[in-house]
Amino acid sequence: MGSAGRPRMVSDRGARREAGDRPLAAANSSGMVEPSDSDSELTKTFTHSSSGTAPVEVTRDDLLEHALLGNGRPECFEDRYEISGTIGVGGMGEVYLGQDRMLRRDVALKVLRGGSAPNPRVLHRFLREAQLTAQLSHPNVVPFYALESTATKAPAFVMKRIDGVSLKQWIRDWRARWSTNEWVHDRDGLKARVEFFLKACDAISFAHDRGVIHRDLKPGNLMLGAFNVLYVMDWGIAKVVDDPEPEPAFEFVNDPDAIPVELPESRTMTGDLVGTPLYMAPEQANPQQSAEVGPASDQYALGLLLFQLLTGEAPRSGDNVVAVLHSAALGRREAWPTVGPAIEVPRELRAIVDRATAPLPGDRYESVVGLASDLRRWARGEEVHASPDRPWRAIWRRVERHPVAVLTGVLALVLALGSASFWALTGKLDAERMVAQQGVRIGLVAEQAHRMDRGLADAEQWLSTFGARVEEWLTHGEPAEPDWFPPSVLDGPDAPDDTGPHANYPGLVSFAHAVTILAPDADRGAAGSTLARLAEASLHFEALFSAQTGRGGDAATSSREEAPAWMRDGGLLRYAYCGFESGLYYAYPATSSAPEGYDPRERPWYAWGRENNRPRWGLPYFDAGGSDCLLPCVVALRDEEGRLVGVAGLDLSVQQAIESLEISGLEDVDAVLIVESDTGEVLLDSRHSDGVHSHGSLRFIEDMSDLQPVKSEVFLSELARGAPSGAVTDGDYSWVYSRLRSIDWALVARVEL
Repeated sequence: MGSAGRPRMVSDRGARREAGDRPLAAANSSGMVEPSDSDSELTKTFTHSSSGTAPVEVTRDDLLEHALLGNGRPECFEDRYEISGTIGVGGMGEVYLGQDRMLRRDVALKVLRGGSAPNPRVLHRFLREAQLTAQLSHPNVVPFYALESTATKAPAFVMKRIDGVSLKQWIRDWRARWSTNEWVHDRDGLKARVEFFLKACDAISFAHDRGVIHRDLKPGNLMLGAFNVLYVMDWGIAKVVDDPEPEPAFEFVNDPDAIPVELPESRTMTGDLVGTPLYMAPEQANPQQSAEVGPASDQYALGLLLFQLLTGEAPRSGDNVVAVLHSAALGRREAWPTVGPAIEVPRELRAIVDRATAPLPGDRYESVVGLASDLRRWARGEEVHASPDRPWRAIWRRVERHPVAVLTGVLALVLALGSASFWALTGKLDAERMVAQQGVRIGLVAEQAHRMDRGLADAEQWLSTFGARVEEWLTHGEPAEPDWFPPSVLDGPDAPDDTGPHANYPGLVSFAHAVTILAPDADRGAAGSTLARLAEASLHFEALFSAQTGRGGDAATSSREEAPAWMRDGGLLRYAYCGFESGLYYAYPATSSAPEGYDPRERPWYAWGRENNRPRWGLPYFDAGGSDCLLPCVVALRDEEGRLVGVAGLDLSVQQAIESLEISGLEDVDAVLIVESDTGEVLLDSRHSDGVHSHGSLRFIEDMSDLQPVKSEVFLSELARGAPSGAVTDGDYSWVYSRLRSIDWALVARVEL
């Protein structure tokens, strides 16, 4: 930096490609950079197809860094750029306003911190950003002009100067205009907002086509320039898909500006988690799923951006970064507001946002192109894929688009029907009414199935987050005194104050502790070493239960010696636990029914979980007291070398699931069932008090020999088609179903006709 705090910029003629494709080379004795035919790697980096579809390539090249940081820069161009002010300060550098004296154009200059001796990894990431931005030539990506070096040898690059405001500021101003009735429809209306949001979708679609994932889409990184031109900015933490070179590590993990205690609206986190918590996709907020971050993650962030653009409200809230990250990992966002600008958002737009922000990547649009296409369908007044029209709406939409043709057809139909019999007309209307009713029933069942999927997806996210924390504790946690707490303590004088019977658990239970059991042949010393690093686990178990019941607040941080009241209400979650290769079993809450000498390594859930590095659902089984049927979800725990150290899991109550099977709005329901998607065998039945057709010595559903398929061959044939949802009539009943995505089950309603 210069003495006045502004960089004096110099141009490097040799650092520009001649004829559009000549590579950089080492500087000669006069300070000029000469091309080198032998530098094939750099040629590969800077020369690519002009077709517009070639993948972006980035590389780390010592020659490039030497050219930027080397001595002997040509002093005759040191005053080319005149600095007029500061735009802002980021994680890697500072951005200045300037003017190119030679070309007489305004520019923005981003200068790397650290002068002529920056951190090598920071320099690598800075150059990656320059290479990425330069290769993303799109009308809605900020234009890149040159890679330069200041007079003090600090690397910098020059970009188009955008005269405008960030989308963050625009939303703030728009909300103020709305509250003061100063709206201008052509500028502030729904279609106007969707129109410039589509420009962001187009830019991101282009980047995805080039193999680049932005990873930090937020209102602060979108700029609205003159003539309503939108630019996607700040590609500093972008990821190149299938990049053979390892991604450079981030250096800002301990920077208070990077991970603040109080969460600003749009600060970017770097380190193990990359992005801005308010706009992160679930897989982006979960360290165990970092390999899954891809185009669908950018789509999720765009969905949250669209939510904020439509409502004027932030998509997430939280007291601190941990709370917001927890919401992000669970795929949660704010509900649609019932007051303010959101009241005008139509059903179709809400459905588009809901689909783009689905917790599971597979439930989102296939690509950002699909998201943009649905938005354009809405803008044209057409049916959107995220919310198919009901029959009456499809008819009305056709009337709106083709009023003359439709009215002519209606008139012709009326004339034709004048000669038809009354009973034929009545039969046709009845058939049409039946079709419409079936459509409504399918929608209601599918909506309930989606809610169930959301619950199962939440459980998977909770388990994935907890598993990652356990792996971190075992590897880097500070050991404490092992807190041995065998089941027998609950029957003795040292039992916690909250110990007592509970309707949802056999024997005595305490929510103040986790129970610990050591396998008969286990080494107590090795198991104790594992237990010593799990001091925080019980508190996280409480938070897990808190999230499941939707309570949170003070309950999640209540005293360990106090039984939180919300845990006694009976949610779906029954147990959370870990089994370890050392023979240690650690489960919450503590129950006296847990058998002494229990060896987790010999249990079916452990065998299933050790083969799965992502949460997977097992097969239902009955708890030790036979009082409830439980559905387990398990995931493997591994050390930094990838070796198995244990399995983490949680159990949901099948009984509670049965009680929640009621489908709101669905009339004349005779029964609600959960069946195997492939076989149609009934697993749960709302008419049965126990929900399952067998118990006793049952431990896993695979041991059951008396499960029977649904007694309707017509329905079984329909189910075998493999459709995600549907309905079929058999005798006096209509069978309506929708498959679950998280597990190979289907929700079925049998409706009396």
